[in-house]
Amino acid sequence: MALITGSTKTDWSTVPLQPIDVHQQISEFATRLDQAITEFNNKTVTVRSDTSTLLSFTLSNGATATVRGSGFFSNDAVVKSFEYSDPATHEIVRFTGTIAVHTENDISTVNSITVNSLTVQTSGFQATIIGNKITVVQDGVKTHDNVEVASGTGGELDNQYDQPGPIFLQGDHGTVWFRNIQIKELK
Repeated sequence: MALITGSTKTDWSTVPLQPIDVHQQISEFATRLDQAITEFNNKTVTVRSDTSTLLSFTLSNGATATVRGSGFFSNDAVVKSFEYSDPATHEIVRFTGTIAVHTENDISTVNSITVNSLTVQTSGFQATIIGNKITVVQDGVKTHDNVEVASGTGGELDNQYDQPGPIFLQGDHGTVWFRNIQIKELK
């Protein structure tokens, strides 16, 4: 039995996942970007770097923001990437693409937006695995309740799911980040 926060060896293709609310993710991104820009303009941030192509600062809530692009101190700025990270809530927002902004008389207007990638991660997930059954709580919501997983991913050492053994972190399907992984044995 194990309680895992992070990623597991489970074959997720056999477990039905909840749909992703794209509108909610875009809203979260817009909220965090607006928060970062407002605090930067109001000078309520601790600046780490402020050039015409890179803005990096710590916000009043302790979160960090990094914005890359061009023309940041001109009337026509272009954002190419944005990253927001709040260590207190574990929220992460990442954006790559293009946001063209025109500013005139202290009023900013977004001329165009092209999204290449958008990642919104809030508090993460917690998986409780007992044998070949898994319960997952994602962002405070139970998405899987004692779901039976028929098999591993093919990389397991054996099929003795009810016995102690190694834990593998799988990431061979594209870019994967692991952070703050905690494992404790359940008694």
